[in-house]
Amino acid sequence: MIGSIIGLIVGVGICVQAFSGELQVWSLGAVVIAVLIGFLFPVTIGTFLTGVAIASPVAAILGFVFGNVSSGLAALGIGILAFGGQFIIGLVRRDSSELGPY
Repeated sequence: MIGSIIGLIVGVGICVQAFSGELQVWSLGAVVIAVLIGFLFPVTIGTFLTGVAIASPVAAILGFVFGNVSSGLAALGIGILAFGGQFIIGLVRRDSSELGPY
């Protein structure tokens, strides 16, 4: 639940920054750090990355149309890293997908 709320807030922030043309490439590093933290808290960070991965194509379109090309490309990179990070966390921490002992 917390990851979804934070992911929604960050996703809207990415869209706003891409719209205004202020989204920078260095923000890709923030996604890498979030993925690394995701190995400690896989469910929370996984749901956070879901919100970011869903918002990034919208942010890319806003960046290409209203912002600039670098903002659109940064948004695409954020989405690819978020999706890839979810995939890697799911592979490494497969046990976190289970809700409890059977």
